[in-house]
Amino acid sequence: MVHLTTMVLPTGTDSPQSKQIVIRNTTKQDIVLKIKSDAPRALQFEAEKIVVDSRKYVIVNMIFHEKELSAYPKGASSMIYVYARPVTKYNQECLRRWLTIDNCESSSQLAFAIQLQITSSEFSASKLILDLPGHASLIDPIPNAIAANVDSDCVTGINIDADTNTANVLEDKDFRYALRIQEESNSRCAILAPIMDRLFPPVSQPTHA
Repeated sequence: MVHLTTMVLPTGTDSPQSKQIVIRNTTKQDIVLKIKSDAPRALQFEAEKIVVDSRKYVIVNMIFHEKELSAYPKGASSMIYVYARPVTKYNQECLRRWLTIDNCESSSQLAFAIQLQITSSEFSASKLILDLPGHASLIDPIPNAIAANVDSDCVTGINIDADTNTANVLEDKDFRYALRIQEESNSRCAILAPIMDRLFPPVSQPTHA
């Protein structure tokens, strides 16, 4: 939500009054501005479409005609709107259309909303200082695909079995050979069992009555 900024302007003067709006770019991006008001004849700006370089500022001269306010619905409550968009290498064509087409601004591009306060009871400063980006998001979409290698900054994953060793595959003859050794071992045990019983007879356990 954009908070309103108040600009105090003197009342009761027949001649036009001059004011200055100092807009400072505190960001690392160049910014394009579009300044609008709902009372264009009462509020005339020296420039309405401006580029503010990074870490620089611009001074916008404004002429205020109090008599012209009565021609507009809001009158003394008229507003000034400052819209802002970043300058990138991808959105230059989009910015050209944005600057030439009327009423194409969005709420995310609204940096400042300035409400007039017409009074002689409060001090009217000669300058209004605004710091960008204000309430503007300064986020622009990329309108087309970027020519770049998709995997230029990616790391290829390692296969899950990359650090394992695969066992040798047993053939049928290996199974038959293992089975034959097992059978021979069983037959030797069957032959040796009686001999071992004669040499080492099992000790009979005493029977308790």
